[in-house]
Amino acid sequence: MPEARRARAQASRLRPRFFAPALLAAALSLISAIRARAAGDYPAVLQARARALFLAHQTEWLNLLHYGWTLTGFHSQVSPGPFFISPKGRTDPQAELDADLAAFFKDAKNPDDQAQCRFPARYAWLDSQLRFNPDKLAPRACPLLERWKRKLDPGSMSVVFASAYLDNPSSMYGHTFLLVHHAGRPTDERLLDYAVNYAARADTNNGALFAIDGLTGVFPGRYSAMPYYLKVQEYSNLESRDLWEYRLNLSSGALDRLTDHIWELRTAVFPYYFFNRNCSYELLPLLDAAEPSLNLARGWPLYVIPLDTIRRLDSHPGLVARRTYRPSHLSRLLYDRSLLKPGGIEIATSLARRGRGWRRLSAFSAPTQARTLTSASEYLEYLIDYRKDAAPALLDRQHRIYVALAKTGVIAPENPVPPPAPPESGHLSGRLRLGYGFLNGRGFEDFSIRPALHDPLDPPRGYAPWSALEMFSLDVRHEDKSNRTYINSLRLIHILSLAPLDRWIRKPSWEISAGLRQAQELGKAPWASQYFGATLGSGAALRIFRLPAILYALAGVDGGAGAVFRDDARLGPGTSGGFLIEPKSRWRLWAEASYWRYVLGNLGGVVRLRAGAALDLSSRWSLQLRAQRYGLSREASLDLVRYF
Repeated sequence: MPEARRARAQASRLRPRFFAPALLAAALSLISAIRARAAGDYPAVLQARARALFLAHQTEWLNLLHYGWTLTGFHSQVSPGPFFISPKGRTDPQAELDADLAAFFKDAKNPDDQAQCRFPARYAWLDSQLRFNPDKLAPRACPLLERWKRKLDPGSMSVVFASAYLDNPSSMYGHTFLLVHHAGRPTDERLLDYAVNYAARADTNNGALFAIDGLTGVFPGRYSAMPYYLKVQEYSNLESRDLWEYRLNLSSGALDRLTDHIWELRTAVFPYYFFNRNCSYELLPLLDAAEPSLNLARGWPLYVIPLDTIRRLDSHPGLVARRTYRPSHLSRLLYDRSLLKPGGIEIATSLARRGRGWRRLSAFSAPTQARTLTSASEYLEYLIDYRKDAAPALLDRQHRIYVALAKTGVIAPENPVPPPAPPESGHLSGRLRLGYGFLNGRGFEDFSIRPALHDPLDPPRGYAPWSALEMFSLDVRHEDKSNRTYINSLRLIHILSLAPLDRWIRKPSWEISAGLRQAQELGKAPWASQYFGATLGSGAALRIFRLPAILYALAGVDGGAGAVFRDDARLGPGTSGGFLIEPKSRWRLWAEASYWRYVLGNLGGVVRLRAGAALDLSSRWSLQLRAQRYGLSREASLDLVRYF
């Protein structure tokens, strides 16, 4: 009975109840159980006992069915389908539990189609609560399930974070997935472990349709399992993304439950939403099903960023046992090249690009030859880009380098790439900004909120260097003299990716921005000069020696639509350039100048100048000074920034 009282108390927290109806329901369930036992109806006995214990409303059951509480009652995040046995299973936890108990007694032509085999985690939990009589409900043989569990044989689990990839809209915030570490596998064979991934099954290449479907849950989301080396090939080698593995402290029982629940989800389909029900969020209910006390999936805001899921794991004391850095092929290539002397870099470049430099290489010692050849081989792999249809000349060059490396008789030492700052050590994703400044001599107060993620004046630690990624950044301004409050700007998206020129790595720098802006150069009041604008540019960036500074220049096109313009629109080409200083200390500087020549709408040229400086007060607080000039309009402000 203490177990029944605990269950009733837990159910009352999940859904409001009245004591008298609950007591009556429990009494009726006990009476039904007595009658069923007398009649020899064991499924009904179990169903009645489950009702008396309120098992359908216990956290473990709700987690296994991915139920959440809404204004209309319980609702599973899983779409209707074979994941539920009861027709009402998606919205009625009790109906699904009753249907599952009844199904456990039913036979099937294919043993793997039996309910016990399809839903082993549900069966195991209900058995632990109801203590099935093995003479009346014996465990069934499940060949496929047993083969699956032998293949995974989990000794531990990790959550893997793949760093941001700005060139792909669906991965520009990063990606997370589970990694199941086989209990008996040596460390040097970890690439054979299995990764469990949740992703959308997109069926369109149309950018606009892709965004709309992703925001509205049209794409189906599914879990899948694959060897880890395939994910490493995709992320680390092809997309040059570093991987971070976070080993979790989970009990053997939790590992078993997690493995069983992953098996149950092979037929489950979820509506995929980019902002919240995405790759990162959907891993958390898996962990909650394995260890309900974690409660990782509850209390999330309207959006979930992969990096924030790592922070949530890290916030549970003792949950993350250790963190392992797996550098991408590009990170390793650049680090190994940095260990070569200038002459070695020249020879490695010549060997990879032209197949020349062998005579100069022979003058080196055997260890130096091995290091140089290894670096040349890594560079060739980058040029080949893991393509099966690579040019024969590149493949012949690679083969010759392999043969020469073997002839040196030296095994080049494995130089561990120094890990950068871990991603979760960076500033928090959200930002609030309060500021005071002057626009053409008139004072104003600014309030700005940005849910995600990073701009050049934010602390760079833990983020991709020389980059910006912002979405839905809203700035509201109050002007003192006119006593007017208005939207100063709404930045729907801003991406800046600056890639310094490199003799080996050929990657363009680019920028895209869109949102509500002001045509301040037209001389109208700010609230009367608003328009929707978009800018797209591409160019090059240059690292200033080895200093933490970069120069960049972009060419592109700028356009806008709004009543403030002649013919309600304008469009024109232009250029922009600037510099960014990101030292490892607490301050940063950024300045940019641009010139746009509009050929449609308001004709003529416009010069825009802007600059900013930031000083970090702590990990969550910063001071920022901003100044800009658009045409004849001048503005400056001092802002207090809070990250959350």
